[in-house]
Order: sequence, then structure tokens, then C-alpha cells
Amino acid sequence: MGKLDIKKKLIELPANEIEIPYIDYTGRALIGLRESNGLVYVSGTGCEDPTDGHGVWTGAVGREVSLEEGYKAAQWCALLQLNIMRNQYGLDRIDSVVRAFALIQVADDFYDLDKVFDGYSDVMYSVFRDRGRHVRTIMGTRNLPNHLITIEVETIFKLKD
Repeated sequence: MGKLDIKKKLIELPANEIEIPYIDYTGRALIGLRESNGLVYVSGTGCEDPTDGHGVWTGAVGREVSLEEGYKAAQWCALLQLNIMRNQYGLDRIDSVVRAFALIQVADDFYDLDKVFDGYSDVMYSVFRDRGRHVRTIMGTRNLPNHLITIEVETIFKLKD
């Protein structure tokens, strides 16, 4: 699935019907998640194509990326994280989404970061309903790694006992 295919699928399909490729962290110094006392901390996940690691959405919201595209990029980050959780635990083991933290690359005069990150929150709510509601922090930045991706999100999930 190429970058344009991903964008097309996000436009045409409901977020919870999109299949996401597996992300393999083998051989890297980082891990995708860490569990501690029933909480799972998911590493910062960017709006990247897992098959090649390049950004699907690149550039700043309000400059190269529209608000609507930023919303889709946030949805993509949520789907990648859900795939990581599904592969490790299964989505039925998730009790709740506790907290999400987002860094969004934005133009200097763009302030609707909450509307962009609603893409992430809307996916979590559509998958888990009230268990998907979460506290969140959103920060704007001038650049992000990996070919200047548009958004990166880290999340804390709570597992069922």
C-alpha cells in the first residue's frame, strides 16, 4: 500500500475498517510499547507508512498540510497504535485509553491544533466508545523527525485485569 493509497483509504473508509501493516522494531534500540502495572506506554507514533518508514503526511498544518489532512494524519497515528496494541495484547484486553500526547508540526499562524488532534480522539472513541475517551495534551512544533512528519502521538492505555 503506497502513500496515496493510504490517504485514499482514509478518505473513503471509516477509520475502524482500515487494515494497517505491522510495524517491526526488530534490531532497533527502541520498543513500540512498555507495560508497567497494568498500564501500556506506546512510543511516539508518527504518521508514517510502516512499510518504508517515510511520512505519509509531511509538512506543517496550515502551510503544506490542510486542517482536514492533519485530521487524517492524526487518525492514521491512532490506527497505527491500535495495530501495535492488537498485535501485542488484542484490542479486547484494553480497558481504556488513559492519556494521549501529540506533537503537531504547524505553521506559525495555525492555532486549531485541537481540531487536528480530534482525528485521533475520534478513532479511539469510535473503537472503544466511552473507554476511548482520554485526557490529552497537544503541542505545536516547527518540525518533527522522519522527513518532517506532520504529527507524532504517544499514548497510555490501561489493560483489563
